[in-house]
Amino acid sequence: MSQDTQLAAAVAGFALLIFFGGLVGWLKRRRAVRRLRRHVAAHARGVAPSSPHALKRPVETSALIANLNRRLSQTSLARQLELQLVRSGLGITPNQLILGQIGACALLFLVGRYVLFGEEGSLPLLYAMAMATPAIVLPRFVLKYLQPRRVRQFESQLAQSVDVMAGALQAGSSLPQSFELVSREMPKPIGEEFSRLMQEASLGVPLEQTLDNMLERVPSMDLEMLVTAISIQYRVGGNLSHILKTIAHTIRERVRIRGEISTLTAQARLSSYIISLMPVGVVAILMVLSHDYIIKLFDPGITRFLLIGGIAGIISGFYCMQRIAAIEV
Repeated sequence: MSQDTQLAAAVAGFALLIFFGGLVGWLKRRRAVRRLRRHVAAHARGVAPSSPHALKRPVETSALIANLNRRLSQTSLARQLELQLVRSGLGITPNQLILGQIGACALLFLVGRYVLFGEEGSLPLLYAMAMATPAIVLPRFVLKYLQPRRVRQFESQLAQSVDVMAGALQAGSSLPQSFELVSREMPKPIGEEFSRLMQEASLGVPLEQTLDNMLERVPSMDLEMLVTAISIQYRVGGNLSHILKTIAHTIRERVRIRGEISTLTAQARLSSYIISLMPVGVVAILMVLSHDYIIKLFDPGITRFLLIGGIAGIISGFYCMQRIAAIEV
């Protein structure tokens, strides 16, 4: 076994060790949460915490895992991932995502290096590294896909929620009570966001700050308009129910216009996918039909630079076509 292979196996083993260590810490935290819930239920039943029917002493997480989680949480990458995970609606922490990426990357690398491409040389090692790359890149694309998708779902429910709030205000309810009604009656994601808003308000956070926090979790222009209107009404007063009805009408018109624009630009967006995938499809077909001919494209020299330039051109062209079809309302 060469030195490169030994080094790669050591790195992969260390990555798997970190991954499973993080998994053990996450399972212990979940056990601690379940114990806490049982503790609260025991208090509700009137059972003393020291009773044999109450909690057992929680198992502490090992110092290594706790130190690793703390260091990961302090990085700028973890803070950025935390906001992206909240905006995408996934119930995992940045530490779990990072450790999962490391473990999946190491696993794919080992499978590619020792199962699929077991030959000696730099090219099989390069193939194994390329096989492990999606474990790092793919979760980011999933997050970028889920964030605008969740915002669109939120905006599609916002007009109806504003109508519910306006009706509750006309019936004599207060604004926090109307928020609570929306959190109970509306489905996810808007019901979940208003439930978080009410939880923050119950902890003593000012109402304007809770609205700003929700706007940070859901970066929507429609929600920003609603938050601005509520903040101004809190300062200067006015008929909030009438303002909310006007906002609901405006939101419905914006949603309708966005739907018409999406229909008109569907052909351009579809063309960007077809044109970008055609070269990849041609290379894949030639790899099957004429492998000796197309494999020369991957040989060292000018052909490899042409390949890199072609990939860069495909990516830049796809990005430009998507930006042309993206019309803001």
